[in-house]
Amino acid sequence: MKYLLVPAQRFWKGLPTTFLSMDSDSLGRLPRVTLQRLGLAMSFLVLLNFFLSFQDVVKVEIRLRRREHTWLTYHRVNDSGDLKSYNKTSSNNRSRDALRPKYHTVESLMAPIDVSTWKVNSTEVQHWRRYITQYFDPEKDFTVLKSQYKVGDTVKYEVSVRDRCNITEELHRNMPEVNPLAGKRFRKCSVVGNSGILLNSGCGRDIDSADFVIRCNLAQTLPYVHDVGIKHSLTTMNPSVMSHDYRYLDQNETVKARFVDRLRQLGDSIFYQFAFVNKNGRDYMQWTNEIILNESLPVRSVFPPRNCNGLIRKVWSRTREFQFKRPSSGMYMITVALTICDEIHVYGYFPFKEDHRGNRLRYHYYDHRRYATGGLHAMPEEFRALRMLHDRGVLRLHNDRCRHLPD
Repeated sequence: MKYLLVPAQRFWKGLPTTFLSMDSDSLGRLPRVTLQRLGLAMSFLVLLNFFLSFQDVVKVEIRLRRREHTWLTYHRVNDSGDLKSYNKTSSNNRSRDALRPKYHTVESLMAPIDVSTWKVNSTEVQHWRRYITQYFDPEKDFTVLKSQYKVGDTVKYEVSVRDRCNITEELHRNMPEVNPLAGKRFRKCSVVGNSGILLNSGCGRDIDSADFVIRCNLAQTLPYVHDVGIKHSLTTMNPSVMSHDYRYLDQNETVKARFVDRLRQLGDSIFYQFAFVNKNGRDYMQWTNEIILNESLPVRSVFPPRNCNGLIRKVWSRTREFQFKRPSSGMYMITVALTICDEIHVYGYFPFKEDHRGNRLRYHYYDHRRYATGGLHAMPEEFRALRMLHDRGVLRLHNDRCRHLPD
């Protein structure tokens, strides 16, 4: 900028310092050279101002175009893994369609979802699978293995980086020998969130009809089987949930018994414990592993690596469409499902206080906890992503009452 102003300074050099206070007659008596300098300087400044304004407009246009161009334009790959070149016009049209303005308002997000013509788009599913596995490979990033650690080792937490998780004997004994998802592929999967939208939905039978059912944060299924089902294939447990749902686990036998009963309902399914994310809840994780061993529970414990959330965040942030501060457990599991499932159905994911009919919703279907806003996760932005994926046939989003499957 300073170099652009130098010529202007030269034009002004030599002009009388009092010219601004002169009237028209006084200006008329100025030497012709001085008037020429004045005119040229004024013209230059006008052009400079126009140039800078145009430059700002260009910058804004660049930002908008970058936002409009989705990862489909930049990251689409063919079967061999090479970048494909696409017609620029069709890419732009698809990018604009993917960022329809209606998905940038709460009213449009809450509107009923058109399911009459929905069908799975296998091409899009395969495309997303190839894209995700560039950053999150379920074969190696789904869980740590027992062979990677020994008793007495310490692991830095992903969030609480100044603290470390101790690999206790109980934790090490519960670590898997092999990845339970290695080489697995499922035809149909259900991913079940915990929104109050599930109450009175009657979706239980639909959820359980899937080959693989993923549930989040050890949510209760009894006595809500009619709405949420009972089948468990993979269940996550975030340590922060324990302080809400099973507080005083180590002091209250009633709470402990309720917790043991909940774990027993999992059978021999996969139990996904976020042990290396945050030091908060460290005691609950230790007690959980002790209980699993002492009660001889058949659950198959797995523990995602310490950088698991960073990997999932990278998946979504690099799409150029979505910006999540930190993916929720539900979005984490949907990402996993996209790598192992051919057809994905998402239930109980609705981050609003009311449904489209104006009915008040619980925060969780199984409790009366006050509805939370803000926090670590960008729930509406995640929901916007799900609506777009639904439109593209990547997954089926259920946010209304389900029709029962025939007996």
